[in-house]
Amino acid sequence: MIFLLVNIILFMLGTFLDMAATILICTPIFLPICAQYGMGPVQFGMVMLINCALGLNTPPVGHDAVRRLRHRRRLGRHGDAHHLAVLRRADRGADARDLRAGVLALAAGAAAGAARLHQLRQDQG
Repeated sequence: MIFLLVNIILFMLGTFLDMAATILICTPIFLPICAQYGMGPVQFGMVMLINCALGLNTPPVGHDAVRRLRHRRRLGRHGDAHHLAVLRRADRGADARDLRAGVLALAAGAAAGAARLHQLRQDQG
């Protein structure tokens, strides 16, 4: 239960804070707590990075990325052909729904992986 709470807090902080700030603020707080419940430092680092990355891709921060993709034509007029080609490849009709669907899929995979790790730890102990 404590791991789920840590995941939710890290995800929520990741939506508003930059990844570096979240890591610097939360690592001294959550690492000893998670270590007390049996989570290793490498596993905690992976959980923190995944939650911060998912948080950065969700609104309000992630919404800016979608808006930038929509304005690729205006940016392309002032750039060279290479930058325009990169922007066109990056924007395949992406909108906020696609972004939310991708984030939800990653979050579901992370939750399933965390549940499986928890189950394996219970079987070992």
